Amino acid sequence: MDKAGYTERSIAAIIDLSILSIGTWVFSIVFGITIGWFLHLIPFLGGIISTAITGLATFLFPILYNSIFEGGKLGSTPGKIYCGLAVRHQSGRKLTYKEAAIRGFGKYISWVSFMLGYALAFVRKDRKALHDFFIDSIVIDKGLGHEKLKKVINDVEDQIQDNIKELRQDLKEYTDD
Repeated sequence: MDKAGYTERSIAAIIDLSILSIGTWVFSIVFGITIGWFLHLIPFLGGIISTAITGLATFLFPILYNSIFEGGKLGSTPGKIYCGLAVRHQSGRKLTYKEAAIRGFGKYISWVSFMLGYALAFVRKDRKALHDFFIDSIVIDKGLGHEKLKKVINDVEDQIQDNIKELRQDLKEYTDD
């Protein structure tokens, strides 16, 4: 199983975050117009209840999204599908819905920690982010993504690797002096 590259994972995350943002935004508007309006008729508690429900939905949407798409037969979110990626357990099997939900919670932790959980994948050789450790998952490259995107991604990753090598060499020369 080929592990997914940094750039592909980042693009997939941006696509998924966009979908989640739009979904949360639509929910907030629909909720605010319908149920939220009725709850505001209740003095004092209506606003608190409305805010709590919207906050809970904002917290649960990413976890639900993750478990629906990454759990079971599909094994990929829409962003990962576009990039030709899939999530698997370290053993190679697809995730259960429960495991995908736990991984989704881990993504939330990665996100609220100022993206440090995601940044972990950039400094580890096995490319695991914080949420991958919650259930011992890996993101693999199925090689089925958009071909033009794949070419651009490979070119960018090669350039990044070249830049890193050059930086290490410069750093080594600097420390030797």
